[in-house]
Amino acid sequence: FRRTPHLHTPSPIFHISHPPPAMAMIWLSLAAVLVALLPSTPIALECNAPNAGALSSIPHCVPLSDEAIFYWRFDDSRGKIQLGGHFKAAGWVGLGLSANGGMKGADIIVVREGSNGTYVVEDMFSTDYAMPTLDAQQNVELIFANRTGQETVFLVERDIEPCDIWEDFDISKGEMKVIAAWQAEEIHELMYHGPAKRVTKALILRDHDQISPIEQTPGIQTVDIQMPNVTIPSKHTTYMCLPVVLPDDRKYHMVANDPLISPQRGGDLVHHMIIYHCDAPEEPSSWLSGPKPCGEMKCGFWAGWAVGGGRWVAPEQAGMPMGKGQGSARY
Repeated sequence: FRRTPHLHTPSPIFHISHPPPAMAMIWLSLAAVLVALLPSTPIALECNAPNAGALSSIPHCVPLSDEAIFYWRFDDSRGKIQLGGHFKAAGWVGLGLSANGGMKGADIIVVREGSNGTYVVEDMFSTDYAMPTLDAQQNVELIFANRTGQETVFLVERDIEPCDIWEDFDISKGEMKVIAAWQAEEIHELMYHGPAKRVTKALILRDHDQISPIEQTPGIQTVDIQMPNVTIPSKHTTYMCLPVVLPDDRKYHMVANDPLISPQRGGDLVHHMIIYHCDAPEEPSSWLSGPKPCGEMKCGFWAGWAVGGGRWVAPEQAGMPMGKGQGSARY
């Protein structure tokens, strides 16, 4: 059964080490975990798990959710890319690329068991938020697919730059929106997946190995902003703000932010998060008393996260000022 969900994380925690001689930089971690009283959490899938089989040899692997793992690798000598998945699915599975993170206009690959018991792959395209249709030109090859219990693994191959420019996406440099959906039950006919069996994630597929973790940058420090306990109202949409005092011992720059959301507890409730910078309150003690409805302070937009997004990193030599100094935010 489901009881009233709660927004829960520990109290705000700030991690500031002694600043380096040069202007310090801060990596701001945005955290929100929504807790619902649910049955015991199922074990999440992981990259290169035993049931992944031959997918473990694929160099790039990213969890899309607790029930979907995405694999890929390039073969530039042949102009090909291989795309694979490990899903908690006994039925069909779908993997795609989307311009906006949604199904409309998406290039979709569906892997499912055919009428004769063998797996087939279908190259599809969606013109709306509806059932996708088969491409006139089928440009995807199935390398393998199999199921063990309630878990399906597969690997397909397609051109990096397919000739079907109307219904297939080129695999380009920069961020791409990867979408996935699956059927948990042993149903092989393509049908609506429902809100719980779909996911969107923004990834850099090309040159993925060249992404340097922000934590390895000299002088980086962290501040974790975490939402304490708050009861979520029963209405469909709720905006809740947590006022926070930022370090002001010197001038800093925010150069990255990272959403920390528990898939087991918040993945089905959190839609987006926003970091605002605010003017100094007239009564700081009352304003900083805890979570409250948004709109009580004069604030400006700093950065945001929405479903399917990931870490945001500012361009080199850029950052948002905070702490001491004119134009720097403290709240």
